[in-house]
Amino acid sequence: MDKLYYTWKQFDKDVKKIMKLIDFTNYSSLAPVAFGGLILGTKLKNTTKLSTRIIFASSYKGYKKTALKIKTGDLDKLKSKVLIVDDIVDTGSTVLYITHYLDTKKIKYDTLTLFYKGHSVYKPTWYLHKAPNHTWIIMPWEKK
Repeated sequence: MDKLYYTWKQFDKDVKKIMKLIDFTNYSSLAPVAFGGLILGTKLKNTTKLSTRIIFASSYKGYKKTALKIKTGDLDKLKSKVLIVDDIVDTGSTVLYITHYLDTKKIKYDTLTLFYKGHSVYKPTWYLHKAPNHTWIIMPWEKK
């Protein structure tokens, strides 16, 4: 498996691109997906001052794919449009589950990720980089 090392410098540049790309006045809340989306979600929250509802999701243990576990918290209390934020859409199963949940609650949303892989079952509303399907992306906050 190929590896792509994403840096803090790239992250800062990408946040600036996101701020130009998205009109945040269209959203009432950010919903970062923990744990990968928390860093981006926090940066956007501090810049936009939008309220935040964290979605807890996990489907990997290291490089190994595991069963998807999701806790939506109090997302069902939201009435306005939400921006779901994550670092990457790989297979798409996590964001597909979340968006299906929001659809059943009739909550409007868009999705934003730093990376998107073409083999995903879900294509985000916005993404900054399309990554090769067989590349493992290592975020700067994951390095030990």
